[in-house]
Parts: sequence; structure tokens; C-alpha cells
Amino acid sequence: TCEQPGRWPVELGLGANESIDFEEVWDTFKIGLATPVDFGTRFRMIHGDLPTRSKRGEPGGCRLGCGCPQEKHIHLLKCSKLTPLWDKLFGILEGLRGARYSSREQAALLGWTVTGGKVEKAATALLSMLLKMIVIEWYLVIRAVRRFEPDKVWQIFWKRAQRQWKETARDKEYELRNIAQRGSNTKSTWIGICRQLAPLGTISR
Repeated sequence: TCEQPGRWPVELGLGANESIDFEEVWDTFKIGLATPVDFGTRFRMIHGDLPTRSKRGEPGGCRLGCGCPQEKHIHLLKCSKLTPLWDKLFGILEGLRGARYSSREQAALLGWTVTGGKVEKAATALLSMLLKMIVIEWYLVIRAVRRFEPDKVWQIFWKRAQRQWKETARDKEYELRNIAQRGSNTKSTWIGICRQLAPLGTISR
């Protein structure tokens, strides 16, 4: 159902003649930097299976108090209370790649944009991680009756991102070393690994 024509134009700013290339969107989940758990929230959101307080018509607008009268799952990408978190991560990623994303909502949810195609894989991994951390704390605003703390969400996310980067870089260095020890050429493997880690950086050959 998520691939049906006309489902996303309002939420993701698609024009009348623009459509999502879902083959490229599904390919964004084949990434080594993050785990399937990190990608789970984004995957469910694309399928429209992320419950919110108003999914089945329950009363109440945005639980974070931004004033939006309807709390749909896509709201997590647009809520003014969450904008500082998204701005912080997008600021880092756009600084590294040297260009802005044409649509931040499309980039964060789909790992793809109409004008730019697939987002860099490591960037998609980090966006997925942040989305997951936001959702966990967002649920607890009502479930555990506690305040949403953006700084806490960022600290948890950033610690996770740093750990994943170090583990991935170490594993890929081992992979290249093992290939070289077998007498094989590591160049194509190294290029492939660096594409996986763009725009965050490269690892040693």
C-alpha cells in the first residue's frame, strides 16, 4: 500500500507528476553502518504502521505541544519541537557533503529525494538512528508521563552513532587486511566500503 500512487504528495512535498522510486528506497536498508533495529522505525513509517495518538481518531494534537491539531507519524519529521534535533544532524551531514538536501523530510524518511536520488548510505543510517531515538522518547511522553528532552535524545543518539562508526571502521579494516593477506586486490572493496561510509569519511587501506 505504501507504493500506491498519490499516497505521499502532501506529506512529502511531491508534485503532481512526481513519484517515489521505491526500488531505490528499499535499497537504502542494505547498509552496514547501522543495524536492522536502527532501521526498523523508518521501515514501519514508510509502511504507515507507526501508531500515533490520533491514528485511529483519538482526540489530541501533538503531544509535544507544538500546536499541530493532528499527530500523524509524518509529523515527527516536521514538528517544530523536533526541528532543533533534525537541524543539528542535517547541519553536520550537509556540511560534510558540501550541499543541502533538496527535501529533508524525503531524505530522513525515504533515504531518497526526488531531485537527488538516493541519500548517502552512512547519512541514511544516522538519520534512521536519530528517528528511532526520537520515537522512543516521544512514546514515553504519554506512556511514562515525562517531559521530552531534546538534549537527552541527542546525547543517546550521538553516543550510539560514535560507537557504530568505530565498530564499523574496525570491522572493515579487518576485512581489507584479510583480503590483502590472501593476495587479492583490495581497491574495489575499499571503494565500496567508502561509498557505504560517505559522507562521514573513509577508512585506511
